[in-house]
Amino acid sequence: MSVPSVVAYNTRMEALKRTWKRIPTPIRKPLVLMVGTAIVVAGLAMLVLPGPGWAAIFLGFAVLATEFAIAEKVRDWLILLLKRLIHECKGLWNRMRGRSSGRPLEKPSGTSKKSPPSKPQA
Repeated sequence: MSVPSVVAYNTRMEALKRTWKRIPTPIRKPLVLMVGTAIVVAGLAMLVLPGPGWAAIFLGFAVLATEFAIAEKVRDWLILLLKRLIHECKGLWNRMRGRSSGRPLEKPSGTSKKSPPSKPQA
């Protein structure tokens, strides 16, 4: 992205935020609650159905966190869990690949070629 497009994007986002905050709170909060909850419920359904379930759940909590403090705490907790999961998966991957001790990977036993039997000398 070039600098002018970043500036234009930031300007549009600020204008959108100002417009959104001008909507009266009694209208804005229920709207956010309905949209965010619908996205979270759809994400929960997508955990067992085809679709990006976890991404939708995170998106739903991000929407809810714009107006509700408890949703912000849940979103932060989910992000922390995701970071821990990624760290654990990386550690497991490194242990499986034999990188944790810094040693090279070993060849599996039984895969070395056997030399052909030697011919009897006359």
